[in-house]
Amino acid sequence: MAPGPCHRPVWAEHAERTEIFLGQLGTTRKTERTRLQADYDRALRVISEIDAASTVDEELSENLRSPADRVREPHPGRHGPAPKR
Repeated sequence: MAPGPCHRPVWAEHAERTEIFLGQLGTTRKTERTRLQADYDRALRVISEIDAASTVDEELSENLRSPADRVREPHPGRHGPAPKR
């Protein structure tokens, strides 16, 4: 399960900083580069999962609104309000 949307900025910052660090890393640091590349790839994957989950949540919330939020039309078979007693 991916972290929630509130975690996205943290993951995005982590990916950005890791990418910068990877660009500054010398070619002789192969082990560190491999580890950081895997960490960077994971951060990008988590960001993608958060974005995908947020999109699905937004679509579901549009389609699954509570009945109280929906505007209801009167039933066409009804003949108006009940008579007053």
